[in-house]
Amino acid sequence: MRTPITLRLNADLLASARVEAQRDSRTLTNFIEVALKKHLGQIGATELSAAPGEPSSAVANVVGGTVDNPEEDLR
Repeated sequence: MRTPITLRLNADLLASARVEAQRDSRTLTNFIEVALKKHLGQIGATELSAAPGEPSSAVANVVGGTVDNPEEDLR
């Protein structure tokens, strides 16, 4: 289940993220989600917490790829 959040970012960081998302043909949400999952995988997190009653999903399934296509390389 996806949960909407409010996120405050530095304007320059947000602008850079938008440029990179567009360059990768991703939505900004997808770009941020994949970058966060990649970082969590790099620091050794193995699972994402799921809402009660929802199955957990392994971070490793998306490290190195997109949420929709885990095999696709991140640029």
